[in-house]
Amino acid sequence: MKRISLVIASLLAVSALTFSLSRNLAFAGDDVPEDFKVKGDPDEGIFIYKQYCKKCHGKKGDGTGTMAADLVIKPANFTEVEKMSKVTDRELYIGVRDGGPAIGKSEKMTPWKDVLEEQEIYDVISYIKLFWADE
Repeated sequence: MKRISLVIASLLAVSALTFSLSRNLAFAGDDVPEDFKVKGDPDEGIFIYKQYCKKCHGKKGDGTGTMAADLVIKPANFTEVEKMSKVTDRELYIGVRDGGPAIGKSEKMTPWKDVLEEQEIYDVISYIKLFWADE
């Protein structure tokens, strides 16, 4: 009887752990509404971009930063107007907050939610959008 109880307890523990991990991984961005819009200040975002994003995405947002040469999957080129104009605020937000894998992009795109405050994420996205919005 003890053996059966131990097996059942072990199965329940594994099931709970698996469920917990799958919820944390599979539902990235579920807390962000489909019609999400960023309200940030690009004048503040430029400082964040220079500090955290420029080394991969480049000074001009063209994906040619100093770290980009060593990456197999190249960083997004924010100057590709046609391509970038199809990217939603929601996708940009989830990508910055949760990292590339959360939106089906490179695992090298770091999640910034533990580094940047929420408003800083909004600000840097507002700045990034200027690379193609002014075209």
